[in-house]
Amino acid sequence: MSHVVSLIDFGGATRYPGIANSTDCLKDLRAGGVDASLTEVGDVDHNGSVRRSMPKVLDWFRQEAATG
Repeated sequence: MSHVVSLIDFGGATRYPGIANSTDCLKDLRAGGVDASLTEVGDVDHNGSVRRSMPKVLDWFRQEAATG
């Protein structure tokens, strides 16, 4: 069984594609059995949401590396 990681982030100031795309992706992933989450990272644009989310993504990878 493969390990699937899904983290979707959303910045409130993102104009395109906007929150609807994120919620649609989340719904589709969950319907496919993926334990996915949607995290609101504040009133930032797309690049700002990446900067705010990256520490969480890196923490997850560090935990995975530590536990094998």
